[in-house]
Amino acid sequence: MTPEDLKGLTADDLDGLRGEEVRAAARAARSLGARRFVLMGTVLACLMEFFGPSGRWFADAAGLWLVLGAPIGIWYGCAARVVSTREAAALVALGFALIGDMVELLLLNTLLPMAGDQHPLSKVPITATLTGCVIVLGAVLPEADPDRFAAPWRISRRELWAIGGGGALCLLLSVAGPIRINNGFSSGVSILAMVCVTALLVVLLARAKLSLGAIELGLYFAALSLLLLTSLRGWAITGHDIQSEYDYFELALGGERWDVHTYSNAYNACLSITILPVALRKLTEISALYIFKALLPVLFATTPVMVFRAVRNVAPHTVSVLSAIFFIMFPTFFSDMPYMGRQEMAFVLVGCAMLVVTERGWRVRDRRIAFLVLTAGTVLSHYSTSYVIVMVLGGAVAVDLCWRLGSAVRRLSRRSRTRGNGARARRTAPGLAQERSFVAWWMVPIIAGLAFLWAGPATGTGGQFKTTLSTALAQLEGKSTGQSGSSASYSLFGGSTESDAQRMSDYRAQTITQTAATRATGNYLPLSLVNQYATPAVKPAVLPLTSIGHFLQSLGIGVKGVNTVLRSGIAALLQVLILIGLLAVWLRRKRSFEPLRDQVILTIGALTMLAALTVVPQLSIDYSVLRGFQQGLFFFSPFMAAGLLWLVSWARRKAALALCAVVAALLIDLSGVAPRVTGGYAAQLSLSNSGQYYDLYDPAPAEQTAARWLEAHLEQTAPNPRKALVQTDAFTFKREQTILIGNVNGTIFPTQLNMYAYVLLGATTVRSGQVTTSYKGNLVTYAYPMPLLDSTYNEIYASAGSEIFQ
Repeated sequence: MTPEDLKGLTADDLDGLRGEEVRAAARAARSLGARRFVLMGTVLACLMEFFGPSGRWFADAAGLWLVLGAPIGIWYGCAARVVSTREAAALVALGFALIGDMVELLLLNTLLPMAGDQHPLSKVPITATLTGCVIVLGAVLPEADPDRFAAPWRISRRELWAIGGGGALCLLLSVAGPIRINNGFSSGVSILAMVCVTALLVVLLARAKLSLGAIELGLYFAALSLLLLTSLRGWAITGHDIQSEYDYFELALGGERWDVHTYSNAYNACLSITILPVALRKLTEISALYIFKALLPVLFATTPVMVFRAVRNVAPHTVSVLSAIFFIMFPTFFSDMPYMGRQEMAFVLVGCAMLVVTERGWRVRDRRIAFLVLTAGTVLSHYSTSYVIVMVLGGAVAVDLCWRLGSAVRRLSRRSRTRGNGARARRTAPGLAQERSFVAWWMVPIIAGLAFLWAGPATGTGGQFKTTLSTALAQLEGKSTGQSGSSASYSLFGGSTESDAQRMSDYRAQTITQTAATRATGNYLPLSLVNQYATPAVKPAVLPLTSIGHFLQSLGIGVKGVNTVLRSGIAALLQVLILIGLLAVWLRRKRSFEPLRDQVILTIGALTMLAALTVVPQLSIDYSVLRGFQQGLFFFSPFMAAGLLWLVSWARRKAALALCAVVAALLIDLSGVAPRVTGGYAAQLSLSNSGQYYDLYDPAPAEQTAARWLEAHLEQTAPNPRKALVQTDAFTFKREQTILIGNVNGTIFPTQLNMYAYVLLGATTVRSGQVTTSYKGNLVTYAYPMPLLDSTYNEIYASAGSEIFQ
């Protein structure tokens, strides 16, 4: 301010100016102090990595600070410019930090070999790169204004004891439960953990006076507890996709370099399970096993908090909490997501993006830039998540265009009527039709283009996408037919499915066609021999009825049928709630909340995506409808909440009690507690040492011993051990792929047996005589013809859990 500006000001005005200057200086000092703390902590962590003691806690603290803590602190200022609360800024900063880590380490991995160092992902380069990036970014990125936010993140001492204590109890039980089951004990502690999580979520829903901090803390504890109940099962890497993810991670870790062209697989192109965990492993003492089984779930557990925070920007307490509960209670969240680390990290970025979408009062340009950065990060994290985002955004843009055209037609019609009456046209009342959309058409080609560049020229891993797209287009044009994946049977949109016997017959016919040319050379068993042995499809075993189940059965209640009907009914209910919620909001019935225009069009876009996954068989095979629904919950969970609130409103004075009762019942059933207590339903891995999931994905010690024996046997007897053919079923190969490193064929179906191969039978086949295969996205279990092996091969190894034939 110049002296000329001070002329004419009173003493009070001057005092006010001085006070404002003092406050501004104080804000700047606080901001500068926070940035200095981050930078000094980074330098200290770097020194500890290079010269510090070898103690576990020192290394863990320093490594986690460099990979997560410092980047979050540096990006916090940028995040604070697109969201309105401190916790939202911290969550968005987490998303920016994950993207920054992946990009920085990708550049390191690309550039350092050009300088002659073929091990760019070793400890020293990673430490130097992350430290240098934090210092450089700290010098150029904006700092957060401490007074920008309306209120601090607060939680009272009483809430901390109640909600924090309850959440800590859930967390303790969720760790103790899997450990007990892994050691062969009962699932009682895990069941108690799920009951406690249900109680905690119901309390968060019922107590409207809880502070936002208490609710967010409770949601995080509840989500993490459910995730750990599944992820901590088994002493080794246990689960479907995670076994392949871990294998590609170990390749990058062992070679201290990520080279996607060595193994051009879409899994290997996901930096969230290769480069990122390599950095965590190199800079901390956390075992590689528990980076995948514990640390990734710790990060993923923030997503329900993001759902709550995003909805809370536009809706009251009940709708916001209920939206997060729907996200947590859907079985894919705690049954499948712990086995897909790449999608866990991608969902963190999607959650951050939704925080930006529902903000109000901040510059649209800044929010759109942040949204694009976060959604573009999913391209590096997980290919399928980015494809689904493109589908949702494409549907949302189409809906928005139709909406605008309809509004324009109505305005023109209204103006023509008013002109005919000699009246002056008036501007229509504000509402969703006039609200400016956050989602813009140009977002779709940008994200789609980035996905194409990454899967194509950058990594060369787009083969699966091209196959899926060409097959899907052929099916839409009627040039090809197919059956949908089994998950499509839960969808209201339908989707053609077939019985296991039909799938088995189709699979047999397909394998005969595929092996016809090679069979003529005499490598495969003759069909005249194979056709003597049947491979009938069998139903997977279910839990035996418990005493409670037998009691219910004695009352005339068919427990097995009721459990099946309940699951199917709940699946239908969750989908119907979306439609009811949209209708209730549109008709303004029971005004639970006033959605943003973007929430409406994104929800319809997500429903369009689910319809496509269901109706086009190839899409449901390559990307499960259930996973699509879980991703869709980021968009349509508040409408599900509005739909349920409208339904329970018919209970009038008992509406709140009815709401809590319905939520508790859904959680108890979907979490697996009710079926586990009664029996008569498929066993869940988180609650049992039996069932199809356990058989397919839990490595048996006897099986691992047999695989090591076979590798040693080949080294001693085979002329070229790496070329000797070993055949085993696909799931045994996935469980033992780090041991079986030679020429392994993941099938032992009779029509595909090679006469000169070693045949390794896994634990499930030895104990039950059954094999499970995946055919067109469906698991099919069949009885294996053991007499065929006995009459054709020589048994060279046998144990209680594995057999090997030659």
